[in-house]
Amino acid sequence: MMTLGALRRPASVVATTLALAIATFTPVAASASTPEPPEFLGKSWLTFSPNGDGVRDLARRPFTLSEASRVDIEVVLDERTMFTQSLGELPAGRHVWTWDGKLPNGKVAREGVYDIQLGTTSGTADTNVEIDLSFDASVVLQDYFREPASVYPRSVQVHDAIGLDVFSRYVKRGVLTIRQRHGDVVLRRKLSTLGESGRLSWDARDQQGRPLKPGRYVAIVSGAEWIGNVGHSKPLKIWVSADRLVWRTTKTEVVPDEARRMHNCDFDSANGCGSTRTCGTVKGSSQFPGGLTFQSGVCEPYPWEESAPTDKSASSGHFLPIPDAIRGVDAIRVGFSGASTTPGESDPATLSANGGDGGSTITSSSGARTPWIKKPSLGFGQLADDWGLEEFPPGALWWFETTGDDSFDVDRFTVRARYLAPKG
Repeated sequence: MMTLGALRRPASVVATTLALAIATFTPVAASASTPEPPEFLGKSWLTFSPNGDGVRDLARRPFTLSEASRVDIEVVLDERTMFTQSLGELPAGRHVWTWDGKLPNGKVAREGVYDIQLGTTSGTADTNVEIDLSFDASVVLQDYFREPASVYPRSVQVHDAIGLDVFSRYVKRGVLTIRQRHGDVVLRRKLSTLGESGRLSWDARDQQGRPLKPGRYVAIVSGAEWIGNVGHSKPLKIWVSADRLVWRTTKTEVVPDEARRMHNCDFDSANGCGSTRTCGTVKGSSQFPGGLTFQSGVCEPYPWEESAPTDKSASSGHFLPIPDAIRGVDAIRVGFSGASTTPGESDPATLSANGGDGGSTITSSSGARTPWIKKPSLGFGQLADDWGLEEFPPGALWWFETTGDDSFDVDRFTVRARYLAPKG
């Protein structure tokens, strides 16, 4: 409470006194902010090879501290702590943690990706380092070429060659060598000359264009990696044949009930896998021995659908393997013969042969055949892969279908195919 004496003071004196009082009770801001956690600098992934050759034998990980702190390191592999290390008290600023790739017992740690966890009083940080002690390179056949690899340099109708893919993850000085199994080198190419694709087409001919001696050859990648590992790849075996490839055109009568039936899921791991409905019925024909009856029906809904499409259909895929087509099937022509299930009716059926360069669909109530289709689907077959897809040899693929209220009995399929095969 202000006194009477204060009231009698000059206004300027009172104002000064109040200002001092307010300043005295103003809260004081915090003088120190929360310290920042530690941070690793540089690449998020580092690979080294602690093999003692003097090339990338050490892993160096710089980090920063916002304040002085005790620093501890934990090295983890597959969620298992391999060892811990105390770096003691370190001042604020930039520091470097170095690891020679050895465990406390002096042995070199095994290959793998290690999680490096750094702990301080102000927080944690983590990064990764990879130990790689193996020469990582390989030479394999390009897509559509199957093992055992064969090349036919004596072919006249075509200039035959096989495609090789070279994979070299870290190789900086590498060479692809092809030699006789226990003999002379017939080709030597620096990997740098293969370009970014790392691909090579080899026709098994010498520098004068003459076919090489028939027999077994091997292809190997060797060299040095930028992380220091040296070595060579697993040999790829190649057979140089004395035979010639010639064009062959075949005609095969296919009994429908004995032909291999296909589903999209057999060769499609993507969304198309579920596009073929289990609609209608496909059963043995009473009209044609070995034939099939296609009776359209309503599609059943999938579990995640409220209702299925109202279209009626009955369909089946068929595949004819042509294992002699060692360079794939170049073209196919597929036909069918048959009649409506009900005598006197003219219910049609549809055959579809799809190809990489287009396809053809034909509809008839008695039979018809497609034009020649270049590069047909599965013409090169299909190699099994990580998706679990089944492996198929080269062959011809087609689909047969009825829709609406139609019903059709197919008697025979006819498949014409054009492909390269060894002359014999």
